Amino acid sequence: MRIDKLLSNMGIGSRKEVKEYIKKGLVLVNGNVVKKATEKVDEDNDKITFNNEELIYEKYTYIMMNKPQGVISASEGYTQQTVIDLLDERYHNRGMFPAGRLDKDTEGLVLLTNDGRLAHDILSPKKAVVKKYYARVDQILEKEDIQAFKKGIYLDNEQYLTRPANLEIISDYECFVFIEEGKYHQVKRMLSSRGKNVIYLKRLSIGPLNLDENLDLGEYRDLTDDELEALKNINIKNGGTMTDEKRKDLLKEEVVDKKVEAETSQRAVTTQEKPSSDVYSDVEKRDEETGVEVPTEQAVEEAREWSEENQM
Repeated sequence: MRIDKLLSNMGIGSRKEVKEYIKKGLVLVNGNVVKKATEKVDEDNDKITFNNEELIYEKYTYIMMNKPQGVISASEGYTQQTVIDLLDERYHNRGMFPAGRLDKDTEGLVLLTNDGRLAHDILSPKKAVVKKYYARVDQILEKEDIQAFKKGIYLDNEQYLTRPANLEIISDYECFVFIEEGKYHQVKRMLSSRGKNVIYLKRLSIGPLNLDENLDLGEYRDLTDDELEALKNINIKNGGTMTDEKRKDLLKEEVVDKKVEAETSQRAVTTQEKPSSDVYSDVEKRDEETGVEVPTEQAVEEAREWSEENQM
């Protein structure tokens, strides 16, 4: 990898800024001063120092944030404050984006990363990763609401029946909601269909990743090794550990799913209709050992777009 690209990816600065650092002799590789920004380095084996400080290269970054109200879950291109704006400048050149959006007035857990593969697994509707929300509503919650959620809620605007969801009543006006999907404003719309308007909403977890109670609104931290491992090994069918055998079994099911998706997408192109929001990924290759799919760059970008179009 080129040294200027590596330093830029690490958040040291923009390519232009990195070139200036190199001109000033602030960048060394294996003890030798770097003279050209185009110099190639081995990020895994070379010793790289910047301003007398050794740098440890990490290809991907994973951050847990407690998003406050009034902040947009987007990466860039917005006049309003985004979750990326809340990060320290050293993260701004790493291509970070939110893996799943929260509405502007919703608080809670947001996962920020530049790992498109992990984001793909979390965002894909058929992965069925469970998200937990805490909600306060303006009308008394009833047992009938629990049963309705278990059957799925019909969303009129989309003429769509949601997947079965769990509603856990805490008090007359408070509840936990567990959903596997990420339709636009889904939690609010599901409760609204039962005559309850949401007056406060907070996301508490994404799969095995729970919001750190020690994080104040607007604060963030890197994921721990255990948290990251749990996310990467999530069983997208039942929440357990994803073994190699389970991955391969699921892969067989997805082969059929992808054939259907391809046909659906092709029909949409032929009829000049927009494909379903659930059809947004494609597979570049599969890990030879685990059989896990690796999304193409286009799939990663589409995952970002899907995330930005579907707020909770």
